[in-house]
Amino acid sequence: MPLLLFICLALSALAADGLRILPADTIQRRFSRLHSKNEDRMIELRQLFEEAGCESKSYSEAKILSSPLPNLICDLPGFSKRTVVVGAHFDNRGPGEGAIDNWSGASLLPSLFESMRASPHNLSFEFIAFTDEEKGLIGSRDYAGHLSKQQRADILVDVNIDSIGLPGPIRVWSGRSDDLLLRSAALVADQVKVPIGAMGLDKKYDSDAAAFMAWRIPVIDFHSLTADTLSLLHSKKDVRTAIDAKSYYDDYRFLAEFLAYLDDTLDSSPR
Repeated sequence: MPLLLFICLALSALAADGLRILPADTIQRRFSRLHSKNEDRMIELRQLFEEAGCESKSYSEAKILSSPLPNLICDLPGFSKRTVVVGAHFDNRGPGEGAIDNWSGASLLPSLFESMRASPHNLSFEFIAFTDEEKGLIGSRDYAGHLSKQQRADILVDVNIDSIGLPGPIRVWSGRSDDLLLRSAALVADQVKVPIGAMGLDKKYDSDAAAFMAWRIPVIDFHSLTADTLSLLHSKKDVRTAIDAKSYYDDYRFLAEFLAYLDDTLDSSPR
């Protein structure tokens, strides 16, 4: 497709996506329901999904033999079975509150679901709060490893959200994110007037996106870390006051628009 035509179609999709953007106080209030203990985080997320409208027929919990806590899954069916997985781990390694890593991502999942369910959509979405990422990507590896061949083929992309809301722009993990998805993210950010950057992380860091990369599923991995803020992770300084409210709300707005863009532009035909 010629680049100019692609851009015109993309901008048209952004203008007509019918997305519901939640108010800033809703996003902040949901984030403020932060707990340090993983079981309390799981219970809170379960309640947040319910409040966002993810009812029993759409909500499930997948037990994992090697973890005491399940993955929390909220399904949003579309016209097609082609699927976008939107994931964020909810476990906290400590010794801080785990506000950045990764309540910042996990507590957005119900809001992103609520935003997307406001109108009919082409693709199906799975919003998954993964357990035990900090112990070796246990929840995401279990999920990806137990998919059937057809279920795996139906996943178009994994959108991973891990450690956002710090002052400054949202960033993509360069070097592991799919090139087309990177260009798409830049296009959406420009349209909604939200800054975006790119930064690769050292090999000692990992995320749930790796569980999908192992099966050759395209990923885009969002964070807002810099060389100066990496030291906040797994420290006593990983607390709620580290999050910048304006940046966090901008990150939410961008992510909601990005999901709507994927829904309008990715090929939904079966493989």
